[in-house]
Amino acid sequence: MATTNHLVSLALLLLLALFGASVRRAGATTFEVGGEHGWAVPPAKDAGVYNDWASKNRFLVGDSVHFKYAKDSVMVVTEDDYNKCKAEHPIFFSNNGDTEVGLDRQGLFYFISGVAGHCERGQRMVIKVIGHDAPPPASPPPPPSNAPPTPPHPSGAASALGAGGLAVAAMLLPVFVYGRLRPTSTAPAAAASAPLSSSSSSSLSPEQRRRADTNLALARARRHLRLAESKASGGAAKLEELLVEETWMEALPGELRKPYALELCRFVAHERLHSPVPVYPPPHLVFHALHATPFDRVKAVIIGQDPYHGPGQAMGLSFSVPEGIKIPSSLANIFKELQKDLGCTVPSHGNLERWAVQGVLMLNTVLTVREHQANSHAKKGWEQFTDAVIKTISLKKSGIVFILWGNSAQAKTRLIDETKHHILKSAHPSGLSANRGFFGCSHANANANAHGLAMQRCSVMEASTIARA
Repeated sequence: MATTNHLVSLALLLLLALFGASVRRAGATTFEVGGEHGWAVPPAKDAGVYNDWASKNRFLVGDSVHFKYAKDSVMVVTEDDYNKCKAEHPIFFSNNGDTEVGLDRQGLFYFISGVAGHCERGQRMVIKVIGHDAPPPASPPPPPSNAPPTPPHPSGAASALGAGGLAVAAMLLPVFVYGRLRPTSTAPAAAASAPLSSSSSSSLSPEQRRRADTNLALARARRHLRLAESKASGGAAKLEELLVEETWMEALPGELRKPYALELCRFVAHERLHSPVPVYPPPHLVFHALHATPFDRVKAVIIGQDPYHGPGQAMGLSFSVPEGIKIPSSLANIFKELQKDLGCTVPSHGNLERWAVQGVLMLNTVLTVREHQANSHAKKGWEQFTDAVIKTISLKKSGIVFILWGNSAQAKTRLIDETKHHILKSAHPSGLSANRGFFGCSHANANANAHGLAMQRCSVMEASTIARA
């Protein structure tokens, strides 16, 4: 049987091997394609407007482009398909009306409309992406003489998103750095992301399929974040109204209407209105773990306790803090162990949302807390709700890896069917207990082989070389 240290190593390795992540460049920009006009067929006299716009903007690795459109679509294609205005097997396809594509590498990105005839009429665009230290980019190459001119709409102004932002598509490399979700607008949610069609995905490489899958997961998470924010902006929304992710609503039917949950709702609402100190996290992030990791995407579960209780720390994901916030000791120790055991570069921030969108449910057992008062919302009903989440995963899924760091998390073992799932236990990574079993593992590769896990190289990558999330 594996030792505690071996299990720690295996748990960390699992996260590396299964869930690549990406650095979010501070100050990254999301460019609104077409401005107020959105992504549409341009006027005949301005058929090259999208490429004119692209040539006047400076796109850096980590930026993204946001497409708003109606009854249309956007595709990322090869240069050949761009020149032909046709792509039977696009690298990426979306027709949900609200698409954000991350610029995750240097070089040229080719975009066209997927609607017949639109590309030929100018609805297409080439974007040149450069590194952070490169000189301003040159204009995109002109279209071939026998092809129609290329595209973005007038007033396609860029909107800086600061340290937030939801980027699209990073390669699933075992890189222990992260990106951040952020709505591109405060408007109500757009339609859900459309899945890749079998025809468009069948010829893609494994890497391209992973990218496309991550694109869709990120768009889906962004939609949930916007909708929750919209619900919360109306005032003291009920907890039931703040859970907007469809697969969790189906998996937990009526859970937030049970008597304990209604009492919990009243308690949290009263606390937000009358507590002498703030309550964290803000309402739209209470169910962020469930919104970022839909039930149908859960692959692993990391169980925490209650949210961080310092100003600006809590973001609805266990162990995670927003960019710009000092990395807490627990998360710093996780980073140290990964660096020691696998040689990974320690990231400059502690935002773990990139794990979440790729299937790691970062679940605290209590979802709200008073400022500077740890466990102040414990034993008010949250434990019953999060127990229901864990039991539902155990009952309805199989092969899930539950990572239980510390006694509080390990108490949840009773909720998990060990004949169907993998349970990994160790000491908690906090400053007080990390030396009692969390630190000291050094056999990650051996444990990976022993447990049949695919170990990939831990790449050291700069923020400038990874898609932001």
